[in-house]
Order: sequence, then structure tokens, then C-alpha cells
Amino acid sequence: MGKRVIYSEKVAKPVATYSQGMLAGNLLFIAGMTAFNPRGEFVGKNDVREQTRQVLENIRGVVEVAGGTMKDIVQTTVYVTDLANFPAVEEVYKTYFPTDPPPRATLRVDLVRPEYLVEISATAVIG
Repeated sequence: MGKRVIYSEKVAKPVATYSQGMLAGNLLFIAGMTAFNPRGEFVGKNDVREQTRQVLENIRGVVEVAGGTMKDIVQTTVYVTDLANFPAVEEVYKTYFPTDPPPRATLRVDLVRPEYLVEISATAVIG
């Protein structure tokens, strides 16, 4: 089984040593996405809903380049800096997974930069 790095032009280029996604066979592993738009601008300072939307759009961009859709996502991990923000994250999240949402773990963590309120990683089955 080979592997292939996945990059989407709809997602900001990584600023550290990681790939946006890695396709191994038909499994797509998507890096933890933060709220940067394709131009590399941070979106949603102090607005967890706006950050969550951008994060999920980034995930969608990687999945689509690999040949899939959001329906192909089979697992996510959501990282939030404050559990009080979880209801707002959930409000946006459920619009991307309105039926048969993937299994999910949610953790309260410190993220790499203080302006990050949410980060999400995902796994998808493509094809």
C-alpha cells in the first residue's frame, strides 16, 4: 500500500513540518486544522464559530482534493481551549455533519498559539 501527500490550494500552506493530509490506501489522515484561510490569514480572532467554520472548510478542502466529501469522514478529534466554547463549536460542526456524524473525541487543550480557540483533525475513507 502506497501513500500520497495531499495538499489543497483552498487551505493555507503549512508553516511547520507536516502535510495537510496523507492518503494511505483509501484512508485519508487530515492534520489538525486551524482557522487560516487560503491566503494564510487568521480568521475569527475571538470568535469560535468563525474559527470552527474555517477549520471545517479547510478539512473539506483536503478531503475534496483526495477525491472525497465530508460524508467520507469517519472520525474527528476536536481540540478546544475552553470547554465553555463547546456549544458554539457544536452549533457549527453539526451543519457540516447533519446526518450520520462521525465518531468524535473532544478535548480541552492548550493550542500552539493563544488566538487559536479550536483545532480539528480527521480521518476519512476515500472511494
